[in-house]
Amino acid sequence: MKVVLTQNVEKVGNAGDVKNVTGGFARNYLFPRELAWEATSSNLKRWEDKKKSYLRLSARELDKAQQRADKIGKESCTINVKTDNEDKIFGSVTNMDIAKSLLSKGIEVDKKDIILEEPIHKVGAYTVKVRVHQQVYAELKVWVVAEDTEKSES
Repeated sequence: MKVVLTQNVEKVGNAGDVKNVTGGFARNYLFPRELAWEATSSNLKRWEDKKKSYLRLSARELDKAQQRADKIGKESCTINVKTDNEDKIFGSVTNMDIAKSLLSKGIEVDKKDIILEEPIHKVGAYTVKVRVHQQVYAELKVWVVAEDTEKSES
C-alpha cells in the first residue's frame, strides 16, 4: 500500500515521503496515529498544502532541540560508585543512572535517549551522547568517582 508520511517515522521515512508499506502496518499503526495518509492524488495535494506549515513547525522544533542540546552539553554529571582496590566498579554505570543524575539537576531525559557505546566499568571521565531530537545530539560529560568507603571508627 502506498502512503504519504505526514511526520518523520523512524526506520520508515521522513515527512512528505511516499512509501510502500504493508496494508496492516498502514491501517493498524500509521493511520490511527495520523503519521501517514493513503497516497491518493487528493491526499498528495493535501500534503503540498500542509507542507509549508509543517516545515515552519519542524524548523522551530529543531531550534528548540538545539537549545536543549546546548543546555545538556554545558552540564556534567557525577556518579558515585562502590569500587574495589583497582578502581573497578561493582556492577556498571547504566543509562538509567545517568538519567537519574540529570533529573536531580532538573534536566529530564529518557534513558533510551542516552547512548552508551559500552557499559561503564571503571572510574573516570566519559563523554556520552544524548539524543535530543531525531537529528540533534548532545555530548554530556560523565564523571564516575569512587565513594569514600573509609569510615572513622570510635
